[in-house]
Amino acid sequence: GLNYHVVISDREGTVVPAFADLNVRKAMAHSIDRTAFSKAVQFGLAVDSYQPYGEGNWAYDPGLEGVYAYDLDKAKQLMAQSKFPDGFSCDMPSIPIYQSRLEALAGFFKEIGITMNIAPQEPGTLARVSRTTNYPATNLVWNTNTDPKFVALRYIYEDGCHSACNIDPVSRGIGVQNLPPTIGLLRCMLRNKSGGRRC
Repeated sequence: GLNYHVVISDREGTVVPAFADLNVRKAMAHSIDRTAFSKAVQFGLAVDSYQPYGEGNWAYDPGLEGVYAYDLDKAKQLMAQSKFPDGFSCDMPSIPIYQSRLEALAGFFKEIGITMNIAPQEPGTLARVSRTTNYPATNLVWNTNTDPKFVALRYIYEDGCHSACNIDPVSRGIGVQNLPPTIGLLRCMLRNKSGGRRC
C-alpha cells in the first residue's frame, strides 16, 4: 500500500536548530493523532503506521506497533525537556493535493508549540524540492518498497536522494545504535555500505 510520511532531513539542525534535538523529534511523533488524521483526511481508510512496512510485509516489525502512539501529554513533556520548550517554527513544502494533510499536521504540531508554515509548490515538483536543502523537512508518499534497503538508500545514507543535508549516519550514531530495532538489516547495511559482506 501507500505510506504517507514526514521526513526530517535537517537532523543536525543547520536550518532549524530544534530538529537536532531528539526530544523535539520524539515530541513531534507523539503529537500526531494518526487515527484522527485517517478519519479527517483519509476518509477513515488509512491504518496507523509507525514504520515503513505494513503488516504482512516480510520486513514488518510487530515490536514497533504503537512505539510513537499519540500521547499529547508525553509530547508536551518531551518539548519541555528539550532545548526548545517555547517551541519554534519551520517550513514544510506542499503540493495542492497534500494541503489538507499538512493542515492537519500543522494543527497537531501547534498543540506542542511548533508553528509549521506550509510552503506551496507547483504540482509535480515536491520530490525534486525534497532533494534540496531548501526545506529542513518534507512529506512524501511512497508505494511501500518490499526491500528495506531502499529506506537506507533514500533516507539514511549520507548520499541518499532524500538525505539532502548529507548527514553521515555512522559517525553520528544514526541507524546503528539509535534506530529502532525494526529492520535490523539496516544496521548491518550502514556498517557495510560498501557491500563487502551480505546482511
